[in-house]
Amino acid sequence: MIKVEHFTFNPLAENTYILSNEKGDTLIIDPGCYFTEEERALQTYITANGLKPLQLLNTHCHLDHVFGNNWVTGAASKWCGAAFVAKLSADLTLGSLK
Repeated sequence: MIKVEHFTFNPLAENTYILSNEKGDTLIIDPGCYFTEEERALQTYITANGLKPLQLLNTHCHLDHVFGNNWVTGAASKWCGAAFVAKLSADLTLGSLK
């Protein structure tokens, strides 16, 4: 079963979603974290629930939806190791060429 958690971040009230399965495999959708306390809230949720972020998905690239991309990339190295960060960096680079 997929569990869905919702956060509202940044002054534009952007919606961030965390989807996880029973193994803790996790997808972060539109990480709009702009303020440090928003990053902390997301990290606390992920850590407290023993989640393993495996992918980041941006539904589109409006600023409010991508504010937290760089932070997730850095935090993911602590959660999952370098493989996630390398894949995320490649995806973002390739995505910007389209």
